[in-house]
Amino acid sequence: MNLEVALLRAPLIVFYRTSPLNYLIARFVVKLRRVSPVNILLDEEAVPEYIQRIPVAEAVRVAVEILGRGPAAKRQAVAAERLTRIVGTPGVTRQVAGWILCQAGTAGKRDCSQGGAC
Repeated sequence: MNLEVALLRAPLIVFYRTSPLNYLIARFVVKLRRVSPVNILLDEEAVPEYIQRIPVAEAVRVAVEILGRGPAAKRQAVAAERLTRIVGTPGVTRQVAGWILCQAGTAGKRDCSQGGAC
């Protein structure tokens, strides 16, 4: 969902929280530095991510900066433009899903040129 929000150029902050057991398992299984598809595709923190622990004061400060069209909002706008060039808009969900499967190495014999480049 946050990929679509970014492509619509809406303000975005990503929060992920799960059970302690799921989080622990994910830390061992998932080898990505970022969890948002936006940040994964751009290979940078274009949108702020808060995973498991949410520093409220910092999150509020960032939200105010984004909603007040400060530097963070400008960074998101530039990132949204780059994101649009990367994935385009027609079939974006299929393209990103294919790209993620290829990057994760779970595509098997799937042709990675279909639905996203590896």
